[in-house]
Amino acid sequence: MDDKFLSGLALAAISALTFVAYKHPSGYQKLSNPIMAITWVAWMGFLIWDMSIWITLKTLLPYIDSSKLNQAREAAATIEVISWKSAIGYLAFTAYMIFLSFMPNILDKQEPVEK
Repeated sequence: MDDKFLSGLALAAISALTFVAYKHPSGYQKLSNPIMAITWVAWMGFLIWDMSIWITLKTLLPYIDSSKLNQAREAAATIEVISWKSAIGYLAFTAYMIFLSFMPNILDKQEPVEK
């Protein structure tokens, strides 16, 4: 997919979560745990995928011709899901979700904010 589309979709989702956390703190509390659980499960799936790639490569190395080792490593690297950018993104998203869960305490507001 287009990176601009995904970036816009992520920005819209984060903006919506921020709005809900500010205007409806009790509703956000109901949403935040399932969202955090889903993102954690997805992250664990990505970690398992990446670990399986490198474990498979390590297992197959004795059977790969020595002249093709670099090509095999490059091929394995092309199907990796997690990069340092995605790790930072996941950690930033988790930190922001936790920050939003504390927003009512920070603002001393328990009721929805009225215009």
